[in-house]
Amino acid sequence: MILENFNLSALTGKNRQVLFSDFSITVEAGKIYGFTGPTGTGKTSLFNYIAGLELDCSLSSSGLIKDRMTVSYCFQDFRLLPQLSVYENIRLAVKDDVQKVNIINKYLERLQLTEKKDIKAIHLSGGEMQRCSFIRSLVFDSQLLLLDEPFSNQDEDKCWKIIEIIKEEAQKGRSIMIISHQTKYLEGCGAIIHKL
Repeated sequence: MILENFNLSALTGKNRQVLFSDFSITVEAGKIYGFTGPTGTGKTSLFNYIAGLELDCSLSSSGLIKDRMTVSYCFQDFRLLPQLSVYENIRLAVKDDVQKVNIINKYLERLQLTEKKDIKAIHLSGGEMQRCSFIRSLVFDSQLLLLDEPFSNQDEDKCWKIIEIIKEEAQKGRSIMIISHQTKYLEGCGAIIHKL
């Protein structure tokens, strides 16, 4: 996928602030890209644009995407259905694909959510919700995985387990883009880092 000449500006009061000007990136299969920078620099808006999601009406964007990839998105704000269990939230991404059940269970075990799989999302901690959202993004078949702050609310051990899984996905040929304020984890993934 190639993103060319991405421009993003935000309306703040009466002024328009430019967040991106002619930003371009070529995303290759099996590569990991990291994005870091202060809050409010447009990192999540960039991901939303790539995913084809509507932007906030105070934002103005333009750009050209060539060779668009299918996208799976792990949102910073989780986007789980609170009345559904961990397992049910993850299954939404794979519909009735019975072959994915073993994969889901494997990820639940690796990320220490097996005992929580029947618990409703509303009763989870922030870290548990983040891991549930991460697993959901993994099991959805896509060429490009967008991860917005996947290390937030996690202890050190779980962060390194997440990194291990990210590297495995890249080895399978999946392109991965990660937003994180924690550059040591981006470096641990072997990401090509863009400071915004």
